[in-house]
Amino acid sequence: MFKIGHSYGEPENMTRQLNSEICEVRIWNVIRSQEEIYKNMYDVDPQTTGLKAYWKFNEGKGDIAKDYTENGNDAKAYTKAIWPEDIEVTQKNKE
Repeated sequence: MFKIGHSYGEPENMTRQLNSEICEVRIWNVIRSQEEIYKNMYDVDPQTTGLKAYWKFNEGKGDIAKDYTENGNDAKAYTKAIWPEDIEVTQKNKE
């Protein structure tokens, strides 16, 4: 079992969940340099070598977060998903 926004332990124990918002999550199976991370902080090609899962959390409804890679790792919310609107992340490394 893989969890996003919840501490590991008993699946039904919801006392250690993240009480916040997550813009996106990426899972890699390669080591990435500081420069690679910095260059792709705000966007990444889902076909990039080593990218195993990429959730943008921008569905807006439902309880499934689509995996944008071709690996089929769609995520299902354990509780009702809340999809905030009009969130914009400040891009610090863009001119």
